[in-house]
Amino acid sequence: MREILDEAVRVAEGGEPVAIVTVVATEGSTPRKAGARMLVRADGRLVGTVGGGKLEADLVARAREVLASGRPELVSFELTGEGAGGLVCGGTVRAFVEALEAAPTLLLFGGGHISAAVARLARPLGFRVEVADDRPEQVSPERFPDADRRLSVAFAEAASKMTRGPQSYAVVATRAFETDLEALGSVVPGTLRFVGVLGSRTKAAKLQEALRARGVPEESLAQVRSPLGLSIGAQTPEEIAVSIVAELVSVRRGSPETAPARRSGPPPAADLK
Repeated sequence: MREILDEAVRVAEGGEPVAIVTVVATEGSTPRKAGARMLVRADGRLVGTVGGGKLEADLVARAREVLASGRPELVSFELTGEGAGGLVCGGTVRAFVEALEAAPTLLLFGGGHISAAVARLARPLGFRVEVADDRPEQVSPERFPDADRRLSVAFAEAASKMTRGPQSYAVVATRAFETDLEALGSVVPGTLRFVGVLGSRTKAAKLQEALRARGVPEESLAQVRSPLGLSIGAQTPEEIAVSIVAELVSVRRGSPETAPARRSGPPPAADLK
């Protein structure tokens, strides 16, 4: 079963959540015995088996529910009688279904000074890092040596290639209002855990107005955080990066601090991005 666990870790570290189904107890005649495991991906693809047939199909369905809820389940199946799908083994299977949370993925739109500093801080904290900028020199290996993905294309195209899901955190910090709008419009509305835009309240209001004109619903607009970063009086790119990463960690760990944070100092100049 080692290959199943290794595959589960590999997939989760790539940003995709997976579920592990483990047969923990059996009674009577059953297709597999205690210790049998199966990996279930969000799209239903499997690695391993816990016996096939209706039992396995039911456990795959439960696994996908656990992936959606994040809550593990201990389930029991009778392999005989009505509702057993033709199974006549006569036994009972109990299985534990748990989700292996995907590594959080930080999506950086803009490869400027602040993004580079954010990447350096976020990587050791367990975040995968994907960075995009339409200027090749801004996403070079030298600027982002530990990034899992570097994209030098238009921001909308980059967004379509990035890892977007409930464990993804987007930070929009491009060089101009127009490119901020392009990047933001590519991820909102969506299923991301966090979306934040670097800049002032005035810029945030203008971005929201532009997105509203495109038909983005109010509940999606309300999820966008700006100004970005916890209020620590940050001024330099490195200090601003600390405030941003602190907010990301706060959201990841479920801190009561849920309202968009306010930076006590003035908003950073555009050339710091």
